[in-house]
Amino acid sequence: SGTLVQEAGVDEDDLIKTDGSRIYTLQPLPAGGAVAKGFAQLTVHVKGANDRPQPAGRVTLQAPGEGEGDGWVFTRGLLLADGLPRVAVVGEGTGTTVSWPDCPPDMACITALLPYRPQAPRVLVQLLDAAQPAALPKPTRWEIDGRLVGSRRVGDRLVLVTLHTPLLAFDRLPVTATEAE
Repeated sequence: SGTLVQEAGVDEDDLIKTDGSRIYTLQPLPAGGAVAKGFAQLTVHVKGANDRPQPAGRVTLQAPGEGEGDGWVFTRGLLLADGLPRVAVVGEGTGTTVSWPDCPPDMACITALLPYRPQAPRVLVQLLDAAQPAALPKPTRWEIDGRLVGSRRVGDRLVLVTLHTPLLAFDRLPVTATEAE
């Protein structure tokens, strides 16, 4: 079976996909997961002797910066290349904590009142070749500043819609900055 196709040649991300001969599943892992600190596990299933899907290979997907306290990721889904055993996994997470200048002495500072430190949102794309399911390679990763709005495969292209609000240098100036600064 296939997935709901609203426009011919355009595919949306899902947690389960098939190319007709293999089934690809993406299992999000809990935060601080027990499986090698990964955020998701990609498994490739093939038809077994009893006509049931059998796991042929799996890889635990790591977020950039993991082990350093940042880089958590919310998995959005996976997309398959049309006619090729290539998989794209898209997700969203954080980079490092947004840094603001320290408050000057004897001044009220809004950052001191925040119950959390804002994080810089990141889009994470991981591509891997699943031609050899028993030996899945380490994925090629890209990070993009911003939030993931949506993803589609259109023909042989991966299309990402993102939202980004840059932090300008002006936003990081201390309140005591001079006009020249």
